[in-house]
Amino acid sequence: MKKILIIEDEAVLGDVLLQKLTSAGFSAELIKDGIAGFDRIIEWMPDLVLMDIVLPHINGLEIFKQKATDFRIAGIPTIILTNSFHPISGTEIDKLGVTDFLVKSDVNPEEIVTRIKAVFANTPVDAADPKPLNSLDVLSGKKILLVEDDDFLG
Repeated sequence: MKKILIIEDEAVLGDVLLQKLTSAGFSAELIKDGIAGFDRIIEWMPDLVLMDIVLPHINGLEIFKQKATDFRIAGIPTIILTNSFHPISGTEIDKLGVTDFLVKSDVNPEEIVTRIKAVFANTPVDAADPKPLNSLDVLSGKKILLVEDDDFLG
């Protein structure tokens, strides 16, 4: 049974994802804090991490940076699930080891499960769609209004 660690501080979303992934046959665990999440990656050695960027104590990007430098966990596939449009380039995403980038408002829990299954099958979600899973091309040509009071994101 594949192990999935969810690092998400939004309680309702975290609980929904935990239920959906468990129902889909995965062993899933939810952590609501960045530091505890990073520690749990090392301790539990999940097969995949599903993580938000904006987290208490340390953010998801810092977790990625730490993960990338630790040979024990650097290869664990990691999917970003966020509503934060933090300025991060495709090159930086590849360098940090991000497997996929999902925007919470654009996906539902069933789609997230489908994306996770695609990572384990090592195939794109839609064989007719040539974009790689970590592509940000879905944002191309779209207008985004960002209203944020967090200094980290602003």
